[in-house]
Amino acid sequence: YVQEYPLVSIEQPFDKDDWEHSKKFTTLELCQVVGDDLLMSDPERIKRAVNEYTCDALTLKASQVGTVTEAIEAVKQAKDAHWGVMVSHRSGDTDDSFIADLAVGAAAGQIKAGAPCRGECLTKYNQLLRIEEEF
Repeated sequence: YVQEYPLVSIEQPFDKDDWEHSKKFTTLELCQVVGDDLLMSDPERIKRAVNEYTCDALTLKASQVGTVTEAIEAVKQAKDAHWGVMVSHRSGDTDDSFIADLAVGAAAGQIKAGAPCRGECLTKYNQLLRIEEEF
């Protein structure tokens, strides 16, 4: 099935504290395994995940981390481990487009902003288009 329909990425395949199964799944190397609640953008949890190979990408929620400086540090930590970084919105998001700027500024390469069918999602995609035009 995987050969016919390859997965590119899967986010948080198990419970936020299920380190054992996350590690087993990640070691299969079928796709990018993005840690969300497993990591909570927390430096200590990221360090543990790097050491135990329980995922290979970070979901970065700037509002979850605390400050922009702490968010950038989490990105640096993930990149030092050669992980992917997906900048994400939070549930109940607003029309603020900051995560688009953060994704580009941090060279994250990935953004999770939801389907482009609601205003708060379109705001992020429109900002990415504006940034792309400047380049």
